[in-house]
Amino acid sequence: SHYLLRELLKQEWGFEGTAVSDWSALHSTAPALNAGCDLEMPGPAKYRGGLLKEAVQYWQVSEETLEDAVRRVLRLIVRCMPGKVPANPHLASTVAHRQLAREIASESITLLKNEGNLLPIQDSVRKIAVIGLNAMLTVTGGGSSRVLGSEWITPLQGLQEALADQAEIIYEPGDDNRVTGQPVEASYFSQPDGSQGLKAKLYPNPDFQGEPLIMHVPALDEWWGGASPAPGEIDGHAFSAVWEGQYTAAVSGLTPFMLVGNGYSRLYIDENLVVENNNGDVVPDYGNYGPVMVGESNDLKAGQTYPLRVEYSYQTEAGFAMLQLWHKPPYVPADGHARAVNAAAAAELAIVVVGSPDAYETEGLDRPTMRLPGHQDELVVEVAQANPNTIVVVNAGTPMEMSWVNQVPAILWAYFPGQEGGHALADILTGVVNPSGKLPLTLPARIEDNPTFINYPGDRSILYGEDIFIGYRYYDARKIEPLFPFGHGLSYTQFTYGELSCPSSFHQGETVEISFTIRNDGNRSGSEVAQVYLHDVQSRIPRPPRELKGFKRVFLDPGAEVRLTVRLDELAFSFYDQDLHQWIAEPGYFEIQVGSSSRDIRLSASVKLEA
Repeated sequence: SHYLLRELLKQEWGFEGTAVSDWSALHSTAPALNAGCDLEMPGPAKYRGGLLKEAVQYWQVSEETLEDAVRRVLRLIVRCMPGKVPANPHLASTVAHRQLAREIASESITLLKNEGNLLPIQDSVRKIAVIGLNAMLTVTGGGSSRVLGSEWITPLQGLQEALADQAEIIYEPGDDNRVTGQPVEASYFSQPDGSQGLKAKLYPNPDFQGEPLIMHVPALDEWWGGASPAPGEIDGHAFSAVWEGQYTAAVSGLTPFMLVGNGYSRLYIDENLVVENNNGDVVPDYGNYGPVMVGESNDLKAGQTYPLRVEYSYQTEAGFAMLQLWHKPPYVPADGHARAVNAAAAAELAIVVVGSPDAYETEGLDRPTMRLPGHQDELVVEVAQANPNTIVVVNAGTPMEMSWVNQVPAILWAYFPGQEGGHALADILTGVVNPSGKLPLTLPARIEDNPTFINYPGDRSILYGEDIFIGYRYYDARKIEPLFPFGHGLSYTQFTYGELSCPSSFHQGETVEISFTIRNDGNRSGSEVAQVYLHDVQSRIPRPPRELKGFKRVFLDPGAEVRLTVRLDELAFSFYDQDLHQWIAEPGYFEIQVGSSSRDIRLSASVKLEA
C-alpha cells in the first residue's frame, strides 16, 4: 500500500527504518518497491536481484526510490551490528530473570469469575484433582510467536511444588485437545554420556559426503531461512545434516512422530525408519512452511531410552530451509473423561486447565471455530457435575467460547504465561499473589457476536467492515453483552472509587487533569488498574460510546486510599478527519468515565471543550 507505507509511515510519521515483507509474501518487483517495501524476505531474493536491476533499467523504479530503500537497509545493518558489550546467553536464565518472568506472568493472569470466594485455595483443602492436558504442557503459541525458554514450569509442576506440604494432587489429562503434535522439547533428548540434547553433523553438500562440522543443539527446531546453519563454513543452499541422540519416552504406547519442513528428511528410532519426506518443495498445508510428514513409532515404553537419528538434505525451491521434529505421545488414555470425572468426584477441589494446544493459535491459518479444541467443553461440564468446587484455567491467547460459564464458580484466564507460568499460576491459585490482570480484549459470548463474523472468510480479499468500531467499541456501539468485557479483571479484595474531580471546561491546546480516589475496602493487599474512558456527546461523525484514553495501576494495603491523576491532552479528545488528513478536536461536551472495566464504570463527569 503506497498510502500506508510511503505517505503515512515514512512521510507523516517520519519513520526512518526498514519496511520488510512478510516471509514469502512478496509477489512483485517494481510495484512493491514503489509502494515502499524496502526488503524482501526471506533470502535469497526472488523478486529483487536481477528482476530489480531490469526494473531500474527500464525506468519502472527510479534511482531515487532505489537509493531510499538502500539507505534504509544499510541503516538497519548498522543498527544491528554487535555493540561494545559482549552478548552473554547465560544471562537469560539467571534467578533474577526467572523471577521477573514469574512476576510478569502473575500480574497478567486475569480472574474472570470467583463465586463464593472459592479462590484462593483454602489452607484446609487436602485433596485436589488437576485435570487437562494443558496442565502438563507449556503452550506458547505456534509459528513465529513460539518461544523457547531455558527452563519451563508447567501448571501441574507449579501446583505440586506450591501445595507439596498441604494437599494430595491427583492428575488426569482427561481429553486430547491436540490437533497435531507438538515440538519435541529438549528434555526428551540425551547423549550416551548423560548430557542433554542432540549431536548435529553438518555436511558442506546435500549428499552427506566429506568431513562434517560437529555441533550440539538442545532440540531439532531449526529455521535457517535463507541463511547458513554455520555461516562461513556451510553453504546455506547446498548442505545436508544428521542429528543423533537418544529419545526417552514419557508414556507407553504407539507414538506418532512428525517432520515439519522442506527438503528431504528421514527419522529413525531404534534403527527403524519412522518418517520419510521425499517431497522437497513447500506445500501450503502448514502455513507455507512445508509438508507435515507423519509416521508412527513402535510401541514405546515409558522411561525407556531409544536411539534416534534424523537425516536432512537441502533440496528445495522454496528459497529458505526449516526442519522441526514433533511428536504426539499418547498422554490421554481411551477412558480419559471417565478417569477425570472419578478423580474430580474424589477430591475436595477440581482444577481444570483447558486451552489451545501447540500450533493451534498460529500464523498462516485460521482457527476453524471459537470453541475449545477437542472435547474440552464436555470435559469441563462433566467435571463440574462431579465436583461443584471446580476452577477452570484457560490457557489461550485468543477468545474462546465458554458455554459452561454458568456451571463453574471460578475462572482464570492465564493467556500464554511463559516459562514461569506454572509458578505464577500457583501463586495466584494459592493466594501468594492477589490477581490484578485485566483483559486486553473482549471475550464474546458466541462467535456470531464477533465484529468480523459477517465478513469471514471472504473471497481472497478482506473487508474491514467494522470501521473504527473494533474490539470493545463494536460491542458497546451495538449494545451486545459480552461474556467478559474489555478491561475486566477481579481481585481477592474490593476497591471503592470516589471523589472524581475535573474542570468543567477547557480550551484547545490545554491539558485536562482528571483525579479520583481509590480505597481498598477488603482484607487483602492488592493492585487495581483504574481506566479512564471518554465519550464525545456531540460529535458530527459516528464515534464509539466510550474510548479508553488512560489508565493507572496502584497497589494498596487493606484500608489504604490514594488519589490518582490522569492527564488528557487535546489529542485524546480528537478524531482523524480523512478529508483534511489531520486530527480534529471538536468543541462541545465530553463525558469522562472512570471504572474498573469498559462495562464497570464507577464515576462520570461532563467537561466542555470551548470553541
